[in-house]
Amino acid sequence: MQSSFLKAMELSEGVLLILDPEATPFLRIWCCFEGGIVSLAQRGALSKQPAASSDCPGREMLQRLAARDGKDDRRSALQLDIATVDGNGIAQLITQRLTKQEEEIEESRESWGLVWELKSKRESGFPVELVRKGLSVKITKAEATKESDKTQILNALAGRPIDELEAEPNYHNPKLCQVDATLRGIFAAAVWRVALEKDVGITECGDLPMELLEVALREDVSRQELEMNLQGVATQHHLSVLCKAVAPLKNLTRFHLDFSHCRSVTNMAELAHSLERLTNLRQLTVNLEGCAGLTSFAEIAELGRSLERLTNLQQLTVDLSLCVGLTSTAELGRSLERLTNLQQLTVNLYGCTGLTSIAEFGHSLGALTDLQQLCVDLVGCTGLP
Repeated sequence: MQSSFLKAMELSEGVLLILDPEATPFLRIWCCFEGGIVSLAQRGALSKQPAASSDCPGREMLQRLAARDGKDDRRSALQLDIATVDGNGIAQLITQRLTKQEEEIEESRESWGLVWELKSKRESGFPVELVRKGLSVKITKAEATKESDKTQILNALAGRPIDELEAEPNYHNPKLCQVDATLRGIFAAAVWRVALEKDVGITECGDLPMELLEVALREDVSRQELEMNLQGVATQHHLSVLCKAVAPLKNLTRFHLDFSHCRSVTNMAELAHSLERLTNLRQLTVNLEGCAGLTSFAEIAELGRSLERLTNLQQLTVDLSLCVGLTSTAELGRSLERLTNLQQLTVNLYGCTGLTSIAEFGHSLGALTDLQQLCVDLVGCTGLP
């Protein structure tokens, strides 16, 4: 299969999906084709396409797209960004990563630690009604002016051989289901904070039921990276919902979770149980700065114990600054001893006034023979000798 769409995507850094008030692109097969290619490429599913032949330039293009993973000087994988215009005529944009301006802020460290919050605020105006439609996208329901186009596109995305592109599609093909799950998951992760800030979807009677977001993220099982920045807006209930969604995502290799200054968060048990299942993680960041509701050492210790199962971790950042209920780092230390693949470790204990000893934490560092970078902040730990 060869098309101008595919040629353009090969030259692009990503796809910008522009939605009208009716979210028409979700109902058109060529638009879904572009989103489907991005979805499969990001999750490595295009690499499993049948081998290309000289008479199938379209298949060769798919394989070149599949090879884009950002490693060894190869181009980065295609990104999918989503734009629309709200009821006030203002452009709204959801991006998978930071914009160039936000990247510059992050690199200059003018607003270090807040750049993802800036991204979330930028995306907060995205219309909720369009998000809901994005959470129900189903590529097999999309339409085409020519029915043969839909047949060929579905078969191409499913990875069928060139001589079977005209055959009746298998509407239950796993790759087509993966396209749906990936697109829904992209939407769910992008608007999670927006839903909390607008106080919608907390119950089933909301405009955007929280259960829709949970299901969409939970079913995106091929996801490898997840960034959740919920500073100051999440409650214990929100953490519980997120943990249910994250636990099945066993292909995650990078997880960034920021719950800083979420003062009503009081229990880490569900987060600990979810993290234990993510054994493929290579990079993990957990930010609990200023979570004043964590007054029990036992709660924080349980989170520390969960880390010992994540033996593939190479980069770990744990921010417990201003967690005055923390009295010991023993459990964290015992877990670190098992993380022998760690190369970068950052632990922020700033202002943990209840902390009286870090001896066991210090002893654990001796087991980290591959460690290349270490940063520990103990400023304001007035209880230490």
